[in-house]
Formats: sequence, structure tokens, C-alpha cells
Amino acid sequence: MRDEVTFSRLISDGALSLQTGPFGSQLHSYDYQDQGIPVIPTEGIQDGRIDHSVLPKITKEKAEELQRHRVRADDILFARRGAQATGRTARIRNSEEGFICGTGAIRARVEDRDVIDPAFLAWYLSSPSTVSWIREQAIGATMPNLNKSIIGRIELPSIPVSDQKSIARLLNALDDKIELNRRMSATLEEMARALYRSWFVDFDPVHARALGQPPAHMDAATTALFPDSLGPDGLPKGWEACSLSDVCTQVKRTVKPMASPDAEFQHFSLPAFDAGRMPVRELGSAIKSNKAYVPHNAILFSRLNPSIPRVWWAKTDAHDGTPAASTEFFVAASHDPVETPWLYCLLSSSDFRDEALSRVTGTSNSHQRIPPKALAEIEVIAPQPEVVEAFGTIAGPWFEKLHTMARESQTLAALRDTLLPRLMSGELRIRDAEKQVEEVV
Repeated sequence: MRDEVTFSRLISDGALSLQTGPFGSQLHSYDYQDQGIPVIPTEGIQDGRIDHSVLPKITKEKAEELQRHRVRADDILFARRGAQATGRTARIRNSEEGFICGTGAIRARVEDRDVIDPAFLAWYLSSPSTVSWIREQAIGATMPNLNKSIIGRIELPSIPVSDQKSIARLLNALDDKIELNRRMSATLEEMARALYRSWFVDFDPVHARALGQPPAHMDAATTALFPDSLGPDGLPKGWEACSLSDVCTQVKRTVKPMASPDAEFQHFSLPAFDAGRMPVRELGSAIKSNKAYVPHNAILFSRLNPSIPRVWWAKTDAHDGTPAASTEFFVAASHDPVETPWLYCLLSSSDFRDEALSRVTGTSNSHQRIPPKALAEIEVIAPQPEVVEAFGTIAGPWFEKLHTMARESQTLAALRDTLLPRLMSGELRIRDAEKQVEEVV
């Protein structure tokens, strides 16, 4: 077992520093704008990385007022409030240098790299045991809060900095492969969404045929499936408007995990989606409420706060336990497997999300919901089945590759999370861990 040193000792020795984000009086919501210097709020701190999709921005002049809160590469931010966020940390990348630490974060900065390697520190803070400890120490039952005093009590293993760097290098190799898979998956999904927009939103093949031109990048057989004109309703001839419930089946079956406390469940929860769209294997005893049953290849649409896009193509496996989802998800199943890529893109589209937002109930931004019945009644465009099938034939292989990479990333993440505590404790030698990593990257 390794010796440990507290953050407070590292701070007093000058090896580490902490800085709380600006007070609310220094940074207001009305300071935010569409362009400018990004600010990192609590929700932007996501399991080791900064989520750029949720970062508000401020003017350069406002950023100058908050100069002391600018982050540097290799700084580590703690999310300091909220039941879901407390315990999360993220390391700042080179491209994020100069961003502003938000009011809901605390910044840790390594001041002496002969004592602490920043990458090693980031990995240690992301370990499940450290995250659990931080959450247990956080103040407040309803709205947990983290402060510098609590962070000062964190104990870091006393490991030579050369070994710290070796451990970080190994874990980074796994994380880099996971990140590569994530970027490739994002590209494939965007290809599918772009094709969906072209065919089912902009009607590009129909417009091309109306002009007597062949649609771009389309063979003759597929071209023949599209009409050559629009009807009086503005839709391609033969297509019609209908409700969502007409083009898919809402799965209403429920499961009761508490009735089977020793059984395993594949839990599709909102936190699991936010953490990387990977369901969590849990015993029924750990799941405290009834859940929605999830068939293989169902599409899950979050009814809670639909302004935050959460659409999940659920791949289930009986070996991983009974698939169960939060009842905050609307569970949709396609009428035919070949239609699933189209259904996923439909529910992921901005037009559908806008329609969902117009039907939410609740006044609080954090607790807006769309009732299942209202969601099922949203009007959508139903193309001819042959066109939907053609879309599935093209986009289906893209999604299969995407799902294959997701499974690989899940395996890599499991290996990373297994190696992490054993390397930190000294139970596993770095040389032995290197062999395991070399086999998978």
C-alpha cells in the first residue's frame, strides 16, 4: 500500500493551488452571448472533458474583468454543486486555454511538476473511489456543494513523478482510442443526419427530379422511388402527414427491479446517457423505482428537459441483464428493423425537438417535461415505405459501425477503470499494465 499526502499539504508546500470560480455578483446570466470567450459552468464538466456544446460566452471586456479565473492547459476543474454533477472533474486541453472558470466550478492547478504530473492527477480524481468519496463529503442533501476545505482533504498516493507519468501515459492511450472512436462515431452520425435532412426535410431528390435532373450521388433504382413533384400540401406526392404514433410503436411495458433485488439489469438512465450513452449493469436492489422495458433496437427520447437533446439507440443483450430505462424516456420501436435508422434520425432532428419543446409542461427550466401522449401526437412526415427502406439500407451500415465502436469503447473503458485503482495502489506493475494496453490499442 502506498503512502498518501493530502491536497492541503500539497497546497502548503506550493505544489498545488485551488481557486473558486467567480461569485455570482461578478458573472450574471445577462453577461452571456452567442460569441466571445467561453465560460465553463457546472454542466460543462463531464467526466474528464469539457463539453463545448453547453458553454456560454462573454465579451473580451468581461473576460478581462475575470482575468484571475482564466484557465490554463492542464488545469483541473471540479464541478462543485448539484446532485448529478458533484464529483465530476475535467482536465483543460491546450485548445481550451483562456476559457473562464464558471461560478459552479473550482480550479486546481499544479504549481510544481516535479511533484505532481497533471495528467496523473486528473486520472486519480476521475477514479470511481475518489468520485464516491467527494460525493460523500459534499455538503447538503438536496443540493450537494463542494468547497476548497473538502478538496483539501483528498489524499493523493505518494508516487514518484516518473511513475505518475508512466501511469498517465498508459491510461491516456486507452482514452485516446476511446476519443478517436467517439469522433468517428460523430462523423458517421452526422452523415446519416445529413442524408436524412436531404431526403426527408429539404426533399432534394424530389426537387431534382422536378427539374429533370438526376439527384446527386443517387443510383437510378433509388431515384425511381421518389416522386417528381410536390402535392398541394407541400409534401412529395404520395407522402402524408401523420402522428408519431402512426409510424412507430410506443413500448409501455414496465419492469420492477426492486421485485428482483439479486437480478442484473441493463439500466438506461439519464446519467448513463450523459456519461457516454452506455447503460450501467446494476442489481435490482440498487434501482429504487419502476422502469420502462427496453426492447432491442428501441429508440429512447428523453421527455425531461427536451431542450437538452437525449436520443438513445438502445442496443440490448440478455447476457447483460433485463434492459430497463428511466420512465423519463419515451420508448419507441420501429414497425420494421430496416426503419430504425429513419426513426432514430426523425427523433434526433431539430424539427422534432422544436415540436416537443412547444408541448412541455412545467415552468422551471430544469423540470420541464413533455407528456407521453403529447409526444405521441406530434405530427411527422410519413414517406413511402420503400423510401424509408432505402434510407435504412444506406444508413444502417453506418450505424452498425457506430455501435461496434461504442462496444469497443465500452471494453476499453472497462479495462481503463480496472487498471486505474490497481496502478494507483501499486498492486499492478506498470510493465504488466503496458502489456495489457498494447493488446487492445
